[in-house]
Amino acid sequence: MRTTHSRVRKPKVVTMIAVVGVIFGVLTGASGTDGAIALDASVAASSVSSDIPASTEMIAGDVVKAADLSKFDPSNIISDALFYDSGAMTAGEIQSFLDSKIGACQNGRCLNILNTSISSRDARSSSSTGNLICSALQGGTMRVSELIYRLQVSCGISAKVILVTLQKEQGLTTSRAPSDWNLSAAMGQACPDTAPCDPAYKGIGPQLVGGVTQLKTYRAAEFGKRPGVNYIQWSPTAGCGGTNINIQNWATASLYTYTPYQPNAAALRAGYGLGDGCSSYGNRNFYQYYVDWFGSTQVDVSAAPSQIADAYARLGGSNGVLGQAASAIICGLAAGGCFQNFQGGQIHWSRTTGAHPTTGAIRSAWVRANSENGDLGYPTSDEHCSGLPDNGCYQDFQSGKIYWTAVTDAHGVRANILSGWAARGYERGEIGYPVADEVCGLAGNGCSQQFQGSSIFWSPQSGAHPVRGSVAAAWSALGADASSLGYPVGAEGCGLPQNGCYQDFQRGKIYWSPSTGAYSVKGGILSRYAGSGYERGALGYPTSEETCGLAAGGCSQTYGNGAIYWSAPTDAQIIRGGMLSGYLALGGAASKLGYPLAGEGCGLPAGGCYQEFQGGMLHWSAATGAQPTWGAIATLWGQLSRERGVLGYPAGVESCDATGCEQTFQNGRVYWSAPTGAVSVRAALEAYLTRGARAGSLGYPVAEQTCAASSCTQRFQFGQLP
Repeated sequence: MRTTHSRVRKPKVVTMIAVVGVIFGVLTGASGTDGAIALDASVAASSVSSDIPASTEMIAGDVVKAADLSKFDPSNIISDALFYDSGAMTAGEIQSFLDSKIGACQNGRCLNILNTSISSRDARSSSSTGNLICSALQGGTMRVSELIYRLQVSCGISAKVILVTLQKEQGLTTSRAPSDWNLSAAMGQACPDTAPCDPAYKGIGPQLVGGVTQLKTYRAAEFGKRPGVNYIQWSPTAGCGGTNINIQNWATASLYTYTPYQPNAAALRAGYGLGDGCSSYGNRNFYQYYVDWFGSTQVDVSAAPSQIADAYARLGGSNGVLGQAASAIICGLAAGGCFQNFQGGQIHWSRTTGAHPTTGAIRSAWVRANSENGDLGYPTSDEHCSGLPDNGCYQDFQSGKIYWTAVTDAHGVRANILSGWAARGYERGEIGYPVADEVCGLAGNGCSQQFQGSSIFWSPQSGAHPVRGSVAAAWSALGADASSLGYPVGAEGCGLPQNGCYQDFQRGKIYWSPSTGAYSVKGGILSRYAGSGYERGALGYPTSEETCGLAAGGCSQTYGNGAIYWSAPTDAQIIRGGMLSGYLALGGAASKLGYPLAGEGCGLPAGGCYQEFQGGMLHWSAATGAQPTWGAIATLWGQLSRERGVLGYPAGVESCDATGCEQTFQNGRVYWSAPTGAVSVRAALEAYLTRGARAGSLGYPVAEQTCAASSCTQRFQFGQLP
């Protein structure tokens, strides 16, 4: 719970949440402007089950050994190194931890299965000190574990601290059935005792973002309690008293600003249980959860001097590349690390990595990546320079490597892109060495890095894959990671017909051949292309990008041996050869034919083919080319058995004027008018044309010809032939 000093009220009784015998200290709150809210807390009081020992804690059905509270130091609850550790846990480790604490969720709202959405925000700095509070935060919809990880990196508050705070506030880190209230006040952010919670902070996402930001604000803005002597009460009841505490660091000062009480002797004796009427429990519970889950709240640096000395000797001591020492050993770095300056570089140490030097260009690249505070973390090996191509060197770090050559300079490769580079043979593969630092903030939280032979692109959904050459150029022209194709999901594959290549992307493919260039294929058109056998099928390679915005919102794409047309009602269909030429001559999708309804069918007389369209049909033969039929003329032609009947194939396009229409066929013509309907003229055609046809004295034919013996007659509107 958060409350301003102007809103302080007497402590209220709070029922224990999620953990039998656990008393949650009600936490203090935050405002949008650092330093604008002064903070207080309430104390929970409730009965404790007598069969739960005070020295144990019940979590998800398991009895866990509680921390030794005799070691609780009110002046140094947790070290700055652990509290402000931006690399304490990976997103995967956070997720695994939640899974292990919660297990099977009973109501679908547990932190290990819950997704939340937040907005992106720019970096934030204190208006009073100018110090950075949190770097830019990438928003979106994500698992709670991912949000905790992003806040850890952005604000520099350890994920372990966040998990412990979620537990001491609402029991969420172990709860199998959290309530809506638990989630709406997860961190106690903007929930004063004397007023309803601010709805702007309602929900797990806003609570995490607001609460973690506030924890960092105390130090960055130098707001609230500070290291040094401070009077800390035992509880909100002033009559219970308190003591002066010489607070040793900002982490402890921040906890007292967040929860401004210290546990008294009764609270410490009670373990996770109840003390007396003057007991408070928030900072006690923070300490116990942290120790029980993650070990000591202090960093043991006793091994640093000897291990730094060993690393120095390993490099030749004062006669080696490091030269003379330039400082004493300095500790208090991220994750409790230490370092020592030398004339030629530095040696960094942490409990998990040991001591390793950084020198020269590799050191410069590491500093550029924010040293141990950056994404690479601490060095985990010395520099290696033996047997690499181009006399290169590299050094291992916690979350990646840094590579150097005289040609490329030194550049770090972090874990995500490193995996894609490793799959291509590292520096010995066709990609070569990195030539630039990683660039992040791409679409979908992706990253990219340029290497000698190509660039590698990574996103959480697609993994890391290289894109190079003509395929890379085509992808870039489409918008690269922000394009409709999305990210690559595999490496380029070559050895196709005509020495072609292709690459798969999230929502399509790019094909390339020396004769056609590189073009993408996606969506419904890609599905039809796949059905035709891709580049090995009748169409061959694409020869253009997809063109959309056609009639009725359709799209088309050309290929070496045809085209594919798509519309929502018709899906994607192939048009090839002479059929395509005839279709385009009519105006394509904008013509009376509209879009194809199916592929072409062949095997007609004289080797002919046909294809159905929305507005009619195209028929092709070697003698006639591709010609359309539609409407009443097409109906009559169908009644006369089409190309197999007396008229043969259509030999021209229907021609109309104000009075009617006509169309030429191999063995005659068909005329149509509203009064007469469609009628063919065959035997009498030459005489009819001599008389001016439909514009002449006879008008339109009104009936099919009738033949007897060796002669035929045909009636017209105004006469008869012969």
